[in-house]
Amino acid sequence: MVTGDRPIGQVIQVLIPSFALYAFLKFYGKSAILGKAVLTASMVYLAANHIYRQYSDYGSYHLDITGPLMILTQKLSLLAWAFYDGQKPESEVTNEEHRKQRVLHLPSLLAYCSYLFGFMGFQTGPCYFYEDYITFIKGHNLVPYFSSKEESIQSSNSGIEVKKPSPNWMFFTNFLAACVCGAVVMKICPRYPIPQMADPTFIAETSFFYKILYCYVAALLYRFRYYFAWKLGESICYAGGFGFTGWSADGIEQWDLVKNCGMFKLETMGDEFQKWCLTSGTNKTAKCLRFICYTRIADKKTKLPMPCSCSRVLATASTLDITSLLDRACSRYR
Repeated sequence: MVTGDRPIGQVIQVLIPSFALYAFLKFYGKSAILGKAVLTASMVYLAANHIYRQYSDYGSYHLDITGPLMILTQKLSLLAWAFYDGQKPESEVTNEEHRKQRVLHLPSLLAYCSYLFGFMGFQTGPCYFYEDYITFIKGHNLVPYFSSKEESIQSSNSGIEVKKPSPNWMFFTNFLAACVCGAVVMKICPRYPIPQMADPTFIAETSFFYKILYCYVAALLYRFRYYFAWKLGESICYAGGFGFTGWSADGIEQWDLVKNCGMFKLETMGDEFQKWCLTSGTNKTAKCLRFICYTRIADKKTKLPMPCSCSRVLATASTLDITSLLDRACSRYR
């Protein structure tokens, strides 16, 4: 069974790869192919569900299990690679991000299920590392800054007195942005349908510049459905108090841990988009792809006489291939 239309069948689809990975970590956690095997198996499983969905319900926008499966695939791969790094001596883990996210011990089944199936980010993301999540769940994310009775401290960056962080403003602004994006999708997008660009009457009766403008506006409005999902996912995490990373030099709270992207920056960066996807620390999917693929290839030492630039080209190509398989095998996610 690749997929199922009934709710119980879709629940089983999520449980199969989840408990399969836990068993693999428990019995083969020290395997040298742990990260590669989990990444490959989870991607194949996701691709099979995407293909079946196209075959059984092509072009529909019904919510089904493929959405959560895309987030689950990222989480499974992140945890597998982090556990793989945790089984190696720390001196052998040269990448700073890899060292920071190492998982030294097999998580309990409760912590494991909480990480995969927690309400924060299960349906639409954002994806986050196990170590960041479990630190938040245990309440250790504020320990470096506050004791239990302190209400304010001196910021280590600037010496400015700061209070305990509150997620209220981040929740309000992101939830408001999600509402605005949802309203655009419901009220404005239907006025600029993308199939209109292929209509013979539209092609014959409109000027070249109008076609270009229509194409840009229609594509821009189409992306608002993704902005809606991303901002809604962020606001859910902020509502739970998850995402705090410290203070800026001028004492402003930073909530970047679960930030997917800035809409304005994404729309205006132009040719720098690809570089941003591979190097940005705020785009969660980009950070996931760097962790499970890009840095694994670009930083790897090989005996082959391969220039550094060639290894980075290979890393970039591999990362973009995984991106295509991850969420663009189905036309609904394009």
